[in-house]
Amino acid sequence: MPKKANPDAEVYEVEYQAIIKNCEYFINEFVYIESKGTRETEIKFKLWPLQRAALKLMLVWRLLIFLKARQLGCTWLVLAYATWLMLRPAKKIIALSKTEDDAKELVHRVEFILRHLPEWFIKMSNVPLADMITYDPIATRITVYHPGKEPSVFMALPAGPNSGASLTADLVIIDEWGLQDEAEKIYRAAYPTINDGAGQLFGVSTMRIGSFFYRMVKDCLLGLNDYKLIFWPWNTNPARDQEWYERAVRNYAGNMKSDYPATIEEALSQAEGCFFNELNADTHIKQSVKIPDWYKRYASIDFGLDGYAVIWYYVDDQGMIRVYRELYDHDKVISTAADMFLAANRGDRISGFFAPPDLFARRQETGKSLAESFAEKKIYLTQTFNNREKGWLAVKELLKPFKTRDVQTEEEYETALLTINAGCAPHLWRCLSTIQRDPNNYNDVQDRPGNEIEHELTHLPDAFRYFAAGRTFPSIDNSHLARQAKLIDRLRPQAAIRM
Repeated sequence: MPKKANPDAEVYEVEYQAIIKNCEYFINEFVYIESKGTRETEIKFKLWPLQRAALKLMLVWRLLIFLKARQLGCTWLVLAYATWLMLRPAKKIIALSKTEDDAKELVHRVEFILRHLPEWFIKMSNVPLADMITYDPIATRITVYHPGKEPSVFMALPAGPNSGASLTADLVIIDEWGLQDEAEKIYRAAYPTINDGAGQLFGVSTMRIGSFFYRMVKDCLLGLNDYKLIFWPWNTNPARDQEWYERAVRNYAGNMKSDYPATIEEALSQAEGCFFNELNADTHIKQSVKIPDWYKRYASIDFGLDGYAVIWYYVDDQGMIRVYRELYDHDKVISTAADMFLAANRGDRISGFFAPPDLFARRQETGKSLAESFAEKKIYLTQTFNNREKGWLAVKELLKPFKTRDVQTEEEYETALLTINAGCAPHLWRCLSTIQRDPNNYNDVQDRPGNEIEHELTHLPDAFRYFAAGRTFPSIDNSHLARQAKLIDRLRPQAAIRM
C-alpha cells in the first residue's frame, strides 16, 4: 500500500491543515476501507459522484437522513467523516447500532481507517504522546489524543431507549435506523444530545415500511421536519449497470424494490405488506378546485386520547368523492375535541358526520356518550357499523383505480371514486401508504398490541373506514331553491306591512 513519505515539520503542518480543512481531500488521499468483495483486504476509498454530493451536504447540514439501497458504502462514508472530525481536538461521536456486535463492528471500521493512515500523521498508542496525534482503540470506544489538547472520542453503543441519553455529542450516527425495534424511543434519547449546540445527527438505513425511519422520511418529504434526505439508488455504484440489476432480479430471493430501489417513490412503495396497495400519487392526489356551495359535505371521526382524527369529504354530482381537509391530534378531552372540530370546520354545512358505535356508548364517569357530548356543541354524529373486514373492503372499493376520459379533451386518465386534494391531508396519505397488512389476517391491517408506531397509523384510516361504511349520494344542484328561499325571506316583511 503506497504511503506518502514522512515530511519535515513545516510540510507536516501544511499537510495537516489541508487534511482538516478539506474532508474530501482527506478521504480521497488517505482513507482505505475494508473490502470483502475483492482479493485485497483494503481498497482506496475513491468517492463516487453521489457520495461526493452527500459529503458536501454532510459538511453544512445538521440533520440528515440517508435512504439507500444495500451495499453502497454509506456507513463507510459516514464513519470516514466521523474519523475526519476526530482529527480535531475535543470532538465526541456517538454511534448507535442494532446490537453490541454491530456496535463493535462500527468501532472496528473506524480503527481500520485510522490504522491505514500514514504513521507520520497518526499512530496507535495507549498513552498520549507529546509530539503527534495518537489513537487508542478498545472494544466499543476509540480515543484520539491531541498533544496538549482535549482528546476526541468515538463511542459505539447498542441502540436502546436510553443509549447516550446523558451525553453531549458533536455527531450522532444511527445505523440501520429502519431496523431498530425501538427506533422512536432511541431517537428521543439521542436527539437531545446534539440539540443544544451545533451537533449533527445522521440516520442511515434501507427502507422498512411502517418503521419510525419510514415516518421520518415521509415527514421530511412533506416538510414536517428539518431533515435533509439523501437518497442513493441501486446504481449509485457506477459498476452496477442494467445487466447487473437484471441478474440480481433473477437470483435475489428478497424484495428487490425494497433492498435495491431505483427511486425514492419505489423505496416508499415497496409494498409487499402494504395494505392499501391501490394507492398511487398520480391517481389519488388531485389539484384543489373551488367547491360549489351545493355539493354535499361529510366528515368522519375516530376519537381517543391517543388519537383524534377527523376527515372532511365532498361528493360531486357524479358521486365522485374528494377529501379536502383533515384534523389530526392526540391527548384531547371531548370538549376540546368538539371545539377543535368547530374551528376547523369553518362553518361548512355537514350532511353526515360518521362515527363508530363506541362513541355512542355511555361512559361510566359521566353517564353520557361521546356522541351526546358532541351534540351539546350542535355536532350531531351518525353511527356506522364497525365490522373491520367489511369496512376495509369498502375503503378499497373507493380507492380502486379505473380509467376514464376528460369530457373536454377526451384524454384518458386514471382516477378513483375517492381522491385527495393535494397538500390538504398529508397525515392521511402517510398513514394509508404506510399501514401494513396483518400477517395473521389478510383482510385486516396490522396493529400489534404495544407497538406505538403501528397503532399511530390506524387513527386516520379508521376514520376513513367509518366514512366508507356510511352511505353517500351524488350531490344535486338545488341552489336555485336556496336562492328562491332567500328572496322569499327578504320579501316576507314587506308583505306583512302591506297586509
